[in-house]
Amino acid sequence: MAIPHQNEKRRPRGRWAVAWGAAVLLWCAWGYCHDGNGLGLLWTTAVLAAVAAVLPRPFPGNARWLIWTWVAVTVSCLAANVERVAVPEEVWKQGYMIDRIATVAYAMGVSAVFFRMSTVGVTKIVVGVLPMMMLTIGREAAPGRAPALAAHISVWVLVALAAGLEQARQAAEEKGAGGLPFGWRELTARCGWLAAMLALAVALRVPVERAAVATQRRLLGLAYQPRGGPAGPRATDLPLSRALPKGFGGRMRIVLLLQGRKSPGYLRESVFTTYAGGRWLAPGPGGPIQPRAGDAGRAGDVFPLADVPAGTVNDRVRVEVLSPQLLVAFCLPGNAVALACEGGGAPQADANGMLTVEGALPLRYEADVVTRADANAYPEPDGLGDPAYLTLPPTLAGAVSNWMQACAGLPEAPTARAGARCLEDYFARNFKYRTDVLLQASPDPLVDFMARREGYCVHFASAAALMLRARGIPARVVGGYACGEWDPWLGRWVVREREAHAWVEAWDREAGRWLLVEATPPDGQPAAYARPGWVRRAWDLCTALWQRMITALKSMSFLAVIAAGGEAVFLFAWRMVWGPGGVLLLAVGLAAVGWRRRARRRRETFESRLRAALTQAMRRIARRAVPEHLRRREAECWEAWLARVQPALPPDAFAELRDQVERYQRLRYRARLDRSEADVWLARAGRKHPPL
Repeated sequence: MAIPHQNEKRRPRGRWAVAWGAAVLLWCAWGYCHDGNGLGLLWTTAVLAAVAAVLPRPFPGNARWLIWTWVAVTVSCLAANVERVAVPEEVWKQGYMIDRIATVAYAMGVSAVFFRMSTVGVTKIVVGVLPMMMLTIGREAAPGRAPALAAHISVWVLVALAAGLEQARQAAEEKGAGGLPFGWRELTARCGWLAAMLALAVALRVPVERAAVATQRRLLGLAYQPRGGPAGPRATDLPLSRALPKGFGGRMRIVLLLQGRKSPGYLRESVFTTYAGGRWLAPGPGGPIQPRAGDAGRAGDVFPLADVPAGTVNDRVRVEVLSPQLLVAFCLPGNAVALACEGGGAPQADANGMLTVEGALPLRYEADVVTRADANAYPEPDGLGDPAYLTLPPTLAGAVSNWMQACAGLPEAPTARAGARCLEDYFARNFKYRTDVLLQASPDPLVDFMARREGYCVHFASAAALMLRARGIPARVVGGYACGEWDPWLGRWVVREREAHAWVEAWDREAGRWLLVEATPPDGQPAAYARPGWVRRAWDLCTALWQRMITALKSMSFLAVIAAGGEAVFLFAWRMVWGPGGVLLLAVGLAAVGWRRRARRRRETFESRLRAALTQAMRRIARRAVPEHLRRREAECWEAWLARVQPALPPDAFAELRDQVERYQRLRYRARLDRSEADVWLARAGRKHPPL
């Protein structure tokens, strides 16, 4: 009667397989970060591999351990590679998304070293490092040329290490059977085939690459061609002939968080003075602002924006940028008189107070503001000093004059404030706010807007500015955001994407300053949006905390943290070892290790070691008796295996193999083991019995 197959012994740890897997991962990580970015990923991999190698046994291979180990390792790898995976300061660069995907795939390979190295584990390691290796090769290759020789060598070394990993895995599976899992002849054949495949891959690289590029160009047009340079998602000009994106009122993404005593109100970003061809043209970047000495306890330089009268009480607004890709310039309250920021170049200001910076926009900055209630527009320059504030497009001069005459009270308005009230009342009574309106570009979008009497904030601000100019009142259009939402969970004023807005600044001659004019009807102003619920607030809190964590990680050196932690651990261990407590702890540790080894030795009787020797010898016989494709499977009983290999063996060889299997089963699974008979069987198998 055949005895059912059982697990004959505990699976070996396979530390050599773990070491080979770590070598594959470290080689890939070294090539990925050899330029100096992301070295934390290399050291983190080394630490995790060392921990996996010293574990007494691998993790259980169930789904819970697999998933949570991968999650933990993924978080560690992303944190270690924060220099590449965090949103870059140059937000037009989208390469960080590829780095995120490659890092997550790489973490899958790293997590495999914590489990028993099986074919699945080898596959996870090889597949996990492929995206990162491809990314490394792509970075090493110069544009328009083939990858350098170092890239080819990297691939060859990776293939060799992967092959070594597979051999180490097979050797771990056959541990105790002696020798390699196959002969030297088969090893030579495999190496030859591997070299031939590598040579073929190198020879076919150029035609395959050309075919792939041609196919991609045909499918995607010219999308494969590199772009000519950075292109921000928001244009610097302000067109009037296109509708707002669908669902604009539901775009809740946070752009800015502001900390201050009062609501900052309107935040100026872009200023427009010239209207032509259905769009407002943004001025140039202007000249750099000369900084003054920073205040005590204040990081960065302070850049004055306007002259502040002596004794004026100021407030300070702290700004956190959560979505820099939505900004083209600094967003500041109209009553800001100074800007404080660190990093990057000096801010550049045009005559109208539009602040830009070369390179990346700082993610944090501060603004000093005056606390007067009527100071809500940038005070400079003088509205009568630039003729652009009164310039009308030649093609619209007559139409704008007619629009101004049709606005009740505007032709007779004695001041800019009175004219602003007339415009606000006129648009609120006679026009409708719509975000989905698409105006005709010919002859001009404003002509269509005044005829249809419907549009959104840009149209209202544009028409109001030109009508004020026709009345003789200098005016300019301002784009930015309107802030009025307080989030008690964050303790900040919140600016969302949907609160992007346009308004007008008119020159008040009597007061000698600029006046904010809100021409958009009340139902179209950002203040009319419904307040978010608690679910949205919770999501905003998580988003803000995540962004702050990323900013903190980007500002700190991951390698410095690892080095400081390692130094602290080393100093603590050094003091402990050379003190009385260290000697006692060392003695207790040595005693515990000795007791454990002795207890394990006691549990292992001579009979258990003899049974293990029988199992190893039988596995060796079964492995050598048949070709590789007929070897016994992991969950296959002996009788089924014999039936499967019988057609492939000569009758005499099969009879001898069957006899050995039957004698092995009678010996191995007997309640009491016959030592003399076991010694005879082991001698016949070419093995010795274990020592007493």
